[in-house]
This record gives sequence, C-alpha cells and structure tokens, in this order.
Amino acid sequence: MPSTRFSPSTKQTSQKILEGRYQLLQRLARRLRRQTFLARDLQTQALVVIKVLSFNGELHWNELQAFEQEATTLQRLSHPAIPRYQDHFEVQLRHGDRGLAIVQDYVAGPSLQHFVDAGRIFTEAEAKQIARSILKILTYLHALDAPIIHRDITPDNILMTEPAKDQGTIGQLYLIDFGSVEVYAHDESSSSASTLGTYGFMPPEQFSGRVLAASDLYSLGMTLITLLTGSHPSKLPHKNLSTRFEEVAILSPAFTDWLKWMTEPLVEHRPVSALAALEALESGQQRQLKPKVIHPRPQGSNLVLHKSPACLEVMVPPAGFTPIVKIFALATGGLLLLCSLWTLLALNQSIGIKLLALSLGLPVWAIGLGLLPILLFMTMGRTRLRLNQDQISLVYEIFRFKINRPPAAPMAHISGIRLIQPGHGNETKKPTRLVIQARNRRYELGSNPLFNLVSHLRLTNNPSGFSTLTNPELEWLAHELSNWLGLPISHI
Repeated sequence: MPSTRFSPSTKQTSQKILEGRYQLLQRLARRLRRQTFLARDLQTQALVVIKVLSFNGELHWNELQAFEQEATTLQRLSHPAIPRYQDHFEVQLRHGDRGLAIVQDYVAGPSLQHFVDAGRIFTEAEAKQIARSILKILTYLHALDAPIIHRDITPDNILMTEPAKDQGTIGQLYLIDFGSVEVYAHDESSSSASTLGTYGFMPPEQFSGRVLAASDLYSLGMTLITLLTGSHPSKLPHKNLSTRFEEVAILSPAFTDWLKWMTEPLVEHRPVSALAALEALESGQQRQLKPKVIHPRPQGSNLVLHKSPACLEVMVPPAGFTPIVKIFALATGGLLLLCSLWTLLALNQSIGIKLLALSLGLPVWAIGLGLLPILLFMTMGRTRLRLNQDQISLVYEIFRFKINRPPAAPMAHISGIRLIQPGHGNETKKPTRLVIQARNRRYELGSNPLFNLVSHLRLTNNPSGFSTLTNPELEWLAHELSNWLGLPISHI
C-alpha cells in the first residue's frame, strides 16, 4: 500500500497533498487518534472527506480493527444516503508514525447535533420525516446478505444538507460514521467483546455487547427524542429504564406510542425490523398493547437493588439466625464441644493412646472449624452481584472483607438468564435459583455456602430452608435483570 508523508496537526493544510491527489483544505474534527479533513480531489476537483487514524504507541488493537472494518464496510455499501467510499491507503505521519486514511464523498451540511446545540427544537412533522429517511437506510443495511448494524445512531452521525424550496425545512439526510458497525448472520444476534456506541443512545442489551437490528431502532428513537426535546436522553425524566419524554414534548398519542415502542428497554418488545417500524409510522395507528405484567418488589424483602443505565448492583443481606441456621449452629457447637472434651481426655492418657486419640480427633476438628466461616457468613455475610458496561462480578463478603470472589466475566459473554425451579419426583428438593450464564461461568443467586454443603452431603431431603432468598425475590430479580440486559428469562 503506497504511503504519503504529511503533518495532521498542522493548521495550514492547504499545501499538503496525499497520494499525489488529495489536497488537504481544513481539519473538520479531531478525537484522540482520529482526525477528519476536508480535501479536494485534484483529478476531479470535487471536495472529499478524509478520515485519518494515527498508529502511535497508544493505539489499541480494537481501534485499528474498527477503522479497517469501517473501510471494508463502506466498500460494500451503495446507497444515496450514505457518503460513497472512494479509497483508503496508508499515510506517513510526523515522527515516523504511520496511519490509515479513508476517503469518502463530501456532504455539504452540518450534523443534526449542530441544530440541537443551536437551540432548535424539531417539530413532530420534521421528526417523522427524519424517521422515514433513516428507517429506509436501516432497512437497506439490515437486509444485506450479511446484515449491518450501525450501533451508533446519534444526532452527531446524521448530516442534513440545506433543504431545497420544495423540501420544506428538512434537507437530504445522510448516515455517517460506520466505525462501530457489527456484521452478523441472518436471524442471529451478534456478540462483541467491546462495548461500542454513545451513552444515552445505546439500548440496554448493547452494554453487554449484544446487538440486533432492533438495537439500531432504539438508538434512532432516542435520536428523535433528542431532536424533539432539545435535551440529551440522560437529562430527561426516567422510570424503570424508560425515558419519560412525553413529560417534556407535546406530541400526538400515536407518535408518542410509536417512540415508546422504538425505545422499549426489552429488545423483544421493540419492532421486529426497520420496515415494520416504518409501516407502523406511516399507518399512524397505535399499538394494541398487551397488559404489562408488573413484578413489584416482594413485600418485606431486605434486598438492595441499585440500577442506572450504566450499572446494576444487587446486595443480598445476611440470612440471620433463622430456625434452621440456629439448629445447624447448635449442631456445630455441639460437635466442637465434643471435640474439646475428647482432646482434654486424651491429654491425660499415655503417649500412645494420646497420639491415637488426637489423630482420630483431628478430622472432626477440621469439620467443626470448617463450618464456622460458613455459619459466620450466614449470619453476617453479604452477597454482591454487580454488572456494568465492562463486566459481571459476584462477591461474597463479611464486614467488607471478600471471602470468596469468583472470576469476573466480560459482559459480552452473558448469554442468558435462567430461573432453575425445584426438582420433581425422587430428585433432591432445591430452592429456585437464579443463574446468569456467561459462557462457561455461572453467577448464581439463591444458593450459599451452607446450602451448597447441605445439598452436596444430602444432609436433608429439603435444603431449601438454607437459601437466603425467597422464590418471589428471585422472580423479581430475574425480571429486573431481564429488563436491564435486554435478555429473556429461561425457566428450567
């Protein structure tokens, strides 16, 4: 690949020519290692946009991968509302650094974010016109042989030209910035190890690296809400992860319902495709809403749940001295007392009997002392489950001291939420358990060290009394996690 030397940080770029063809005129944007320039194609005299990624020492592999994927993706696309790909090549930067450049058609128009920053509030009619245009682009992208999910639809990534006299107030719209795209197989979701997108416009499932066609619909819905309210989604009222935009913008009932449909937190509650969303928008009919099943917090529950669009944390308090724990504690205390008496008696015997008695008593001492931390956890220990944009973690702790910490897993590895119900027939009875599956790792609520010990040793036919969570609490947590992750619940 040929290379060209130039200095991207030079303000006067009009004399710099790349590939002997592209004369740099102006730097349009700069973000970390990425820069965007306005240039002139000296062969055609047309204006073009050139994106440059610098290969300096701080470059991460995923940045290079995303840039190369953008170039590959743009070569596949042919749509009048997507700036046309022209070329990409390697460039030589200052201080011996290298970089990659992508050349695209130039669109003479600002982003929609420019209008929002200037204080413009778009009307419902204008928002509908924008929605139609972008949905047509998404229909094209999602219908390709290898469908493309944009993953970063925001006001910043939609350009609008000056409207013609017969266009009203909305000009030609263009979707740009394909650096976060995901390519996936038909009828499948995609899972990525990295979380790409823009906070406030990303659907809940995208925080875990899971993306579907409906993920783009959520981002488009949030973009329209921003245009209609003039506010970033994070600054609008929220309730149960849903944006209460209707408290700020006065819209028709049908369009309000349509926007709520587009921005449903649970992915399966959104339109099944961009085409279905477009048809519903054109028809103007409201959805036939099914009665929502409300899962309130169980009465009397001491569970602590903190959630935001970026983080969810569950704290399971100690079980305390429940009747079964008291019985187990008395049994453990009795065992240790018996060991103590056995040891005292052995100390008064001859050396041979003493050694024999102590050797027989050591395993019993080990069992009794091993049960003490378990009982301590049951009475004073807490379990913390935490999910954020990067990973899921589960911690057992006593007085803030972590006594057991299973390895954390990337959010992108999460594949399902399972409610495992009690067994039937001759199987050992177990309580309902909530399991989050992350590839070969399981993060489980509903069990605890004492429950696991009792189940493993089969000390009782009904160890469910040793669980620290009730079935209603686990059902409620399952639905909270399902809504936050955008994943369905599997009942096993």
